[in-house]
Amino acid sequence: MRKNNINKIGSKKKFVLNAFLALIVLAFLSAIFEKQHANASSETLLQQQGIQSKITLQQNLAQDMDEVIREFWKNFLGKFTDKNNTDVDNEKKSPFKSLHSYVNLSLGEWLAQIQNSQIAEKTKNLLGKSNYTHNPVGDYLALAHAEADQEFLQASEIASRVTAKIRTKQVYERAMLAHMRIGEFDKAIPTAKRLKKSNDVHGFIAKFVLASYNIQRGKYEEAREIIGDLSGFGDFVRYGAPTYRFWTSFALNDTHGEKIALRELEKEALNEFAQLMRFYAALARKNSKNTREILRERSRANSKGEESLSLMWAKVTHHAVQGEKDVALAQLKYFRTPLQARSLFLDEIAQRIENENYEQWLPSNNKKIAAFFLARSLADLASAERSPGAKLMLARLAQQTDPNSGYAKLLLSETLSEFQQFDQALNIARQVKQKSLYYRQSLLQQAEILRKKELIDDAVDILEKMQSQNKNEAIASWYAASFLRIAGKHQQALQYFDQAIKVYEEKIAIEDGNMPEGFWRVLYERGISLERSGDWKRAERDFLNALKISPEQPMVMNYLAYSWLELKDDQRYQEALKMLQRAVTLRQRSGAITDSLGWAHYRLKDYDDAIEILEKAITFEPQDPTINDHLGDVYWQVGRQIEARYQWQRVLVLETKDQKLLQRVQKKIDNGLTE
Repeated sequence: MRKNNINKIGSKKKFVLNAFLALIVLAFLSAIFEKQHANASSETLLQQQGIQSKITLQQNLAQDMDEVIREFWKNFLGKFTDKNNTDVDNEKKSPFKSLHSYVNLSLGEWLAQIQNSQIAEKTKNLLGKSNYTHNPVGDYLALAHAEADQEFLQASEIASRVTAKIRTKQVYERAMLAHMRIGEFDKAIPTAKRLKKSNDVHGFIAKFVLASYNIQRGKYEEAREIIGDLSGFGDFVRYGAPTYRFWTSFALNDTHGEKIALRELEKEALNEFAQLMRFYAALARKNSKNTREILRERSRANSKGEESLSLMWAKVTHHAVQGEKDVALAQLKYFRTPLQARSLFLDEIAQRIENENYEQWLPSNNKKIAAFFLARSLADLASAERSPGAKLMLARLAQQTDPNSGYAKLLLSETLSEFQQFDQALNIARQVKQKSLYYRQSLLQQAEILRKKELIDDAVDILEKMQSQNKNEAIASWYAASFLRIAGKHQQALQYFDQAIKVYEEKIAIEDGNMPEGFWRVLYERGISLERSGDWKRAERDFLNALKISPEQPMVMNYLAYSWLELKDDQRYQEALKMLQRAVTLRQRSGAITDSLGWAHYRLKDYDDAIEILEKAITFEPQDPTINDHLGDVYWQVGRQIEARYQWQRVLVLETKDQKLLQRVQKKIDNGLTE
């Protein structure tokens, strides 16, 4: 008995000693961080943020560290004093084998949010390099960094290692999301099962993952049971849960359940989305009476005639399956907007209606059709979602629900591209089957991704393939021309611009010389390539014609007026000034357009107004070399030579490619403005 008491006393002392040592370590690290952050990194962070003072910066860093210390002690005391504390697996052993590893994890959580790599490296050294990189806690910290850097593939790989060693709710949450981001559903399912009872947003996402998993396998009863009466916790859940309930009820022929789910959506002010789902259900049941009733409701509610792509598809599908071929084609002609990506989708539908080819249009099996429309509905929610993370998760759930959905794949590819996950985005776009209604649109998406990867020639190859498959298609040539123009290959771009304009003019009936409004952009872009190629007369004609089609286009006004200023055409100065004043009114916070207006005043030797306007322009775009150059010129003209040289010096720092500009500015720094 005495020995046991001694051991208990010894354990308590050891606990107190460890706790005391931990406090000293954290206080020491806190002091080091505050000092190193303030002294070594304040200037860097100030340059990045541009608005904080050194004092504010130091205070914020100190507050961050204080928060970490408080969080550490809350978790530390819970881990080592609460005998009932277990992880989500109800395992008895704590994953944190020592106080040292737990300190690493707490500091690592904070470190994962630090954007300054120099500080991060110093923190790694303080924590001990070997422990940091070769233990489970190090893996957890690496997972946090991979997420922060949007290294999705790496994050998923690390998550697999971490969950094998650290089994806590927090780890499972991160692992589930990491696996879902790259579509590794087989790995996301086990973690989702561990989280489904959690009454928080991660638990709700876990239920969506498991519901989609069961729906894909045709187990709608199980899916509906998993969703249950789930509600609350943000738009993602409030909109997603009724959507799942609606389509699981549909598959189970529970019309009462459908009505309840629709009322939930209408309660959340999603009337149009609820109406669209009713339309989908009526289409699936081939209930023409209901579809016509919904169409009448929609017509009364939407007098402007603005429709989403999904509703267009639903309307045209309704008329097509009812055998109303002429009505369906008339609807397509009404909806079609030339030179937009969606026109490829609508043209594909029109071609199939003409040929009465409805293969791969709607599934025939009732349970498959529920998965088909649930995937569409989730993709519709994703397309309207503002949060990038929620949008990606909804797109992945749509993919999981119906792996064959071309619509879901196209949206997922676009979302991954927004996250700059270009390889994944390209792979998903390539998975859209040739029989899909979205195949040609997926080719355009592939070309866009390749452009973002700066693989211009590969992108143009795909667009040429599209053009060869359909000679009457202008959009592929226009995209090729735009990609080449952005890459600075203006002579090559002009060939595709001319080709696109020729096809477009032949295809679209132009009455009285009036082209459709959207055509202004093609002329504007060709005008840029013509100007850069030295053919100003043709370029000017394209700009003026673009303004005839759409007179209130500030980008066209700016390019044309600024070109007149640069050509030093005295007869055009006043016209350029008026045009730029209107452009600034239309686009009040554009640094480029405001700069052009200031430059117009400079050309007219109205230096006081020029300074006021250019100083305003530089607040909009302080890193723009041209604005800095112009502001330097006008400062010189009014005798503010030190400030002028300062602005020109900034140009040398900001500009990296335009050697002619750099040489001209260096000459002004050396000799002053001699013009």
